[in-house]
Amino acid sequence: SPGIADGDFAGTAILIVAHTGDGALGLVVNRPLGDAPHGLLPSKRGLRTRVFFGGPVELDREFVLHTSDYATEGTVRVGADFAVSSDPGILEDIAKGKGPRRSLLAVGYAGWDSGQVEEELMRHDWIVVDADETLVFANDIEGLWGHALARQGESL
Repeated sequence: SPGIADGDFAGTAILIVAHTGDGALGLVVNRPLGDAPHGLLPSKRGLRTRVFFGGPVELDREFVLHTSDYATEGTVRVGADFAVSSDPGILEDIAKGKGPRRSLLAVGYAGWDSGQVEEELMRHDWIVVDADETLVFANDIEGLWGHALARQGESL
């Protein structure tokens, strides 16, 4: 929410990809770190992938958030429209043109202990909006947070 003005979560849009009784895990979708070369296949050396700060937890872990039109062993579906893969083979599939239609690579994740995200929602620390492809994979990354707020009638 606009009330979070500093720290890792100021102005962030996070897609919650897992929420159980043990806690929640989300990926920040509007904090690009830059582009990284695939470097996986000699024929695809020029191909680049947007890399995002997924959150402050386990910055050595990588996740590919993508459309649900792609799945392999270890892919976890997130609702009907999204999936998350952590197998590095997905990057090779993307480089070969055999990967998901849309994707982003996230480094790290946002995590909450059991009951923590619910408590933060009750305090109105977060504004919940329905996620869709146009929001999660927005071309206008800088405007994504404002667009999400506008969906709930909020403003900056």
